[in-house]
Amino acid sequence: MRSEAPLRPSPSASPTATPSPQPSSPTPASSAWAWDARLGLSRFDGKAGQPDVDLASFSANARFTVNPGAPLQVFLNAGPGIYHFDPSNVEGGANAGLGVFAPLGSRFALEATYDYHSAFTASPNLEFSQVQLGLMIAF
Repeated sequence: MRSEAPLRPSPSASPTATPSPQPSSPTPASSAWAWDARLGLSRFDGKAGQPDVDLASFSANARFTVNPGAPLQVFLNAGPGIYHFDPSNVEGGANAGLGVFAPLGSRFALEATYDYHSAFTASPNLEFSQVQLGLMIAF
């Protein structure tokens, strides 16, 4: 029969110390991958003899931040989109772009992006570029 000595805390261990809980998933400041959904309204001036075109769009993008946690973050984004051209039809397509993101505390940030869009189900393809500047709010 074996006898075992009772476990005693080491003299250096603090009896009131408890381990800190670790986050179960990465925080946005440390994660390189994210997603975003964008709704947009745009207006294109018509050419001679052609009407102006209003555009409502929805894009769901995957986003990769090159330098997460930096004061000025650079990112790449791409994803599918749905484009409603008025006058015209609803078309499917995609977009790809890049941008910079400057966090302003835990809930706000400034963002500037350039996106190239292609509505490739239209005949001919409808393509346009878009530059945006905005205030982002996390919730």
